[in-house]
Amino acid sequence: MVYQPTSDYELYNYNWIDIFLKGKGDCYASRYALQYLCNYMRIKAVACRNLDDHRKTLLYADGRFYVIVTGFNEPKPRPYGIYEISGGALEDLAEKNKFDLDYFCQ
Repeated sequence: MVYQPTSDYELYNYNWIDIFLKGKGDCYASRYALQYLCNYMRIKAVACRNLDDHRKTLLYADGRFYVIVTGFNEPKPRPYGIYEISGGALEDLAEKNKFDLDYFCQ
């Protein structure tokens, strides 16, 4: 599934609040805005910190894990994608980003 939010990519603007207030931000701002929005809705989510996963946010909903991939260095509307992740791919993502998967299932 692809969603196209109306925010612009703005290099070095890592303030996640600007995604909502100014409609701009970089990939750091995008993934943390997603994390805080999901957490506000009581969906457990954590932004990936590993450089190779800089556009990804891991979330847990309805008993499944998903990765949201934010748009990067593109004009608006920037495409965001979401896919389900499990098994070895989930374990690898968790290990690279130092996630404790038990956090999501509490």
